Amino acid sequence: RMGYSVVAVEAEPSNLRMLRSTALLPQQAADAFGNVSIAPVAVDDAPGFVYISRSDSNAANSKIEAQIQEGVAVEDLLASTYRHDRSEGSTISKVPTATLDEIAREHSVMLGATFEDVCMLKMDIEGAELRAFRGARRL
Repeated sequence: RMGYSVVAVEAEPSNLRMLRSTALLPQQAADAFGNVSIAPVAVDDAPGFVYISRSDSNAANSKIEAQIQEGVAVEDLLASTYRHDRSEGSTISKVPTATLDEIAREHSVMLGATFEDVCMLKMDIEGAELRAFRGARRL
């Protein structure tokens, strides 16, 4: 068993399926992934929903494209903010969001720890780091 608890945050549906499958793979130690909790959300500055895109040619390349705005049609929202090159092909998904504070609070309890036990954050969120940190007022 690894020495620290890990919260893996992944919102993009195909990457989330791969992450969950990986956590189920047989390991040398029976509880090797016993200290890993998966948060199936995108990190943002507030809870809600966003649209994310994933390149069809590179599953590691996914980005938040737009926050859901009440009264704005999906097509209009994406047309005004869509950043991927449409010629390469991409998949758009509506996913839930949570703040870093919410994720840490919920998953630390699931892992038998406390909010104050969080000692490190590692993010690879394609330019959304500032929005993520705005949702980390207590961390």
